[in-house]
Amino acid sequence: MPNRVKEEGNETVVFRFTINETGEVGNIEPLQGKHSRSLAALTNSVSTWKFEPAFNGTERVEAAARVLLIKGEDQFRFDVSSSFH
Repeated sequence: MPNRVKEEGNETVVFRFTINETGEVGNIEPLQGKHSRSLAALTNSVSTWKFEPAFNGTERVEAAARVLLIKGEDQFRFDVSSSFH
C-alpha cells in the first residue's frame, strides 16, 4: 500500500485488472474513484502486487480481478472477497 499521508476525508477506489500467467498485474483500470487524489499512488501500488497464477486444469491462464481500496484520513486498506470477484 502507498505511504500514509494524512488528508481530510475518505475515498474509495475500485480497480479492475488482469493477473497474467506469471502472477503479474496488468491492464489496471479504475471503475470507481477516477477522480481520487490518491489514484496515481494506488495505481502504482497495485501494479507492483504479485499473485499466484490461476490454473485451468494444469495450464496457467490469465485471470480477471477486482479490488476495493479504501482511504481514510491517515490510512489505506483494501478488501477482496469471493463475492467481489
